[in-house]
Amino acid sequence: MIMGRFSVRAVLLLSALSLILLVVVGGLLLALVESSTAMSGIWLAFNVITTTGFGPGAQTTAGQLMSMGLFLVAMTCWFGVLVSAIEISNLRLQRHVLVDEALRPLARRPKDRLFHVN
Repeated sequence: MIMGRFSVRAVLLLSALSLILLVVVGGLLLALVESSTAMSGIWLAFNVITTTGFGPGAQTTAGQLMSMGLFLVAMTCWFGVLVSAIEISNLRLQRHVLVDEALRPLARRPKDRLFHVN
């Protein structure tokens, strides 16, 4: 094993922060390439990353190539968010099952009698 285990919550946090960073930095870079305002570049990056497709999209070839790269990186982040959410819910389910299994024998025990009957 090359690396140790990853924390699921750390992967989720890193993926979410990466998506936010992609929107801001990718949007500013797209604004430079497309010669538009910073807000329209961020809006374009948001549309690319969330795959909503509002608006005309990138007009220049460099902007379209940058949008494709932005989308490929965003796919990895979305995959990290999805897998982390599934893993966290799976861990919670396993914990509940273990607690239920541990408490099951206690639920089947006969009630203790206060007085001994001969």
